[in-house]
Amino acid sequence: MTTIETLNYTETATEHHEPLRSIKVTYSDGQTIHTSMAAHLDDDEMLSYYKVGKWFNLANGIEDNMQQIVSAEITDGRKVGLTLLVDMKTTAGRAFYWQSFNPEKRAKNTLKEHEEELIQDMEHIRSISDETTAQRYCVKYKSKMSAWLNSESNCASSAVTGGSNFPQRQQEKRHNWAHNAYGEFREFRKRMIAAIEKAQRRAAKAQIDPIQDLQQRIADKVWNHAIMKEINVLFRKVTDADQRIKMLGNYGIEINECRYILKSGGFRTFSLTNNLSEIKRLQDRLAVETKKAAISEKVGGNLNFQFDGYEVIINFDMDRIQVKHEQKPSPDIIQTLKKIAFKWSPSQGVWQRQLTANAVHAFNYTFNLDIKVTA
Repeated sequence: MTTIETLNYTETATEHHEPLRSIKVTYSDGQTIHTSMAAHLDDDEMLSYYKVGKWFNLANGIEDNMQQIVSAEITDGRKVGLTLLVDMKTTAGRAFYWQSFNPEKRAKNTLKEHEEELIQDMEHIRSISDETTAQRYCVKYKSKMSAWLNSESNCASSAVTGGSNFPQRQQEKRHNWAHNAYGEFREFRKRMIAAIEKAQRRAAKAQIDPIQDLQQRIADKVWNHAIMKEINVLFRKVTDADQRIKMLGNYGIEINECRYILKSGGFRTFSLTNNLSEIKRLQDRLAVETKKAAISEKVGGNLNFQFDGYEVIINFDMDRIQVKHEQKPSPDIIQTLKKIAFKWSPSQGVWQRQLTANAVHAFNYTFNLDIKVTA
């Protein structure tokens, strides 16, 4: 048996390329040839080119040396090709059979493009959530994509089938259905990823102590206000632009903001006023959060108020006022709750709104109640 090493492509030292693919091919005369192929080729493309039974001319001289491939084995250890969507090859091929002159190629490109997207989405989901959520997303992604491809399989192109007796109106409807199915598929992806990101932000926010967070934000705003006033005083004393830029740099102010401050001759009055208003707003919120924390600690949890057919929960842990009905309320009640900014929470099984004094007042006023958030 003869082993021949060949290299079909070379890489330059000045450019970065992906590693070339490697394959070992054995022919009927006993020769085994190790050869390289383009880095972008997947396993199916490589094995399709060096298909068992295919004849190659291995001659180096004038006379032909036709040999048949006995076996082919990929030797680079890489797995290139479909993994997550490999079970959708038949569906994709059928989807474009009457729409493309090369349905296999179009199906392959479609699956490759969406698999790359799916892999990226799952990596992103794993980074913010867990493997279970990523796998659940994968299953739903494939389900929506399969529905779209099945809808495409009902479509045809007159360029492929021929124009004689082509059902134009029928195909217009089917193409519209396929277009709508694709839109639902893309909308699903956007909405589910947004929901997972929102759940992650909610979970991260739940880990933050609201009182400590507000205290830190107030301290930062107060410090910024003092710096703004100090810079305005210095600007009255220093008129040279270069010295002013150096001065602002000492305070860690970025160059883009420096230009605005220089142009304005310092921080304008409305900037100071707005900053004071924000400090006041945060201080009011801190007072409310401190009061809620004190009530929650005193009562040992949440406050519950029982009424005929429903329950009102003052949920301090989630910072929500919640309404839980024994059975689905009437459309009038639902509309009334929506009018006072209550929203349905499927995960909690309640109508809820952020816990504020206005929320409690609006609920009391609307339903003629006297719920008090006190210990």
